[in-house]
Amino acid sequence: MRIIVVFFLSLVYSSVTAQENKLYQEKFASVNDISLHYLDFGGSGTPIIFLQSFHDDARAWVDHTFTGFAPRFTKTNRVYSLTRRGWGKSSDPGWGFDVASQSEDVIGFMDALKIERAILIGRVPACMDMTYIAEHHPQRVAALVYFNAVHVPFQANDSLYWEYKHMMLRMACDVPLNKSLPRTSWLPHFVHTAHGSIAVPALYFSYGDVLDKQSYERRFFMLGMMMAKENPPMICDSTAREYFIKLTKNPELEKGVENALKNSDNRSAMINEAFKKAFTPEIKMIQEELPTHQDYDKYWKETGSDFFFQHISEFISKIKQ
Repeated sequence: MRIIVVFFLSLVYSSVTAQENKLYQEKFASVNDISLHYLDFGGSGTPIIFLQSFHDDARAWVDHTFTGFAPRFTKTNRVYSLTRRGWGKSSDPGWGFDVASQSEDVIGFMDALKIERAILIGRVPACMDMTYIAEHHPQRVAALVYFNAVHVPFQANDSLYWEYKHMMLRMACDVPLNKSLPRTSWLPHFVHTAHGSIAVPALYFSYGDVLDKQSYERRFFMLGMMMAKENPPMICDSTAREYFIKLTKNPELEKGVENALKNSDNRSAMINEAFKKAFTPEIKMIQEELPTHQDYDKYWKETGSDFFFQHISEFISKIKQ
């Protein structure tokens, strides 16, 4: 009897797995002497390429953070999601983790699949890659969809700031410094060029002025200080944990780091304004409510997925294919 039950359960598991895999095919593309892992969801029409953030791989857009999202677009578009070099099943050559190299990987992926133009969708680091591609290869981009503002790393000569910057990067335990640090030197053209320099249709989901005018560095400072005061401290990297604990015990040092970060807020607000004015036609902005971390999965399933799908679908339907 036990054998029959085990056999039955194995059939059920195999059936569920097969159904899940029907959503996509896992494939590999040879790009710039490396192998890039990607998911092919099928469909027809202008290709959509979902770009990976950090902390995950191509499956984030279907199996993990954004459950079931990418396949929803197959009725109108050919859909892919891509794992960046150094993550998941893609090759890890130990180099090429800067914005330019990883952006050129996307172009190489499009070349390998003979994709002339694509709609690029992404968040956090992917927004940096998308902007690089739009500035350097606008003819390859049909449209861009930003899930959040573009982060332009703040540069400063202050030693307190750079010590903090390294500790901030170390807070992400699943993103090694050799993969995050090379991206901190990126500076987009739109920061120094005239308005309307990016001739690509774009959709931008914004959390509003509060976060748009607050630097990425400032947000992580507040998060680090909060996590360091937990019992036990919730920062997984031991070096970063000791650093933030030291700040909580030394108000003078904490104030010094805060002062070093003031200019980052001012520059962040300036860059976000430049970003919004960089596009022609004018970038389409959608205000999004900021979900709490604790109920994100519930938010995505009940509200977020439909919210993003509706606005992205409407945007795509109106652009010139």
